Amino acid sequence: MSNSQVVITRAVLQHMAHEGLSQSQMGKLIGMQQPVLSRKLTGSRRWIIDDLDALITAGVNLEPLAHAMTGREGD
Repeated sequence: MSNSQVVITRAVLQHMAHEGLSQSQMGKLIGMQQPVLSRKLTGSRRWIIDDLDALITAGVNLEPLAHAMTGREGD
């Protein structure tokens, strides 16, 4: 799994843990069926741009992705 995919997955898992969301609940928030979300979380399917839009709308903090892509650490 590429670094950006790992960063997105970590952000989603952190958000789910913080909000107490199951994969089914998270999937509903982002318009994705639970099995698809599971495959993305395990790295067997890649996150795509449309997913990022849905994750941001659902409140997932993707700022670490920007830092990973620019090579900068969080301020």
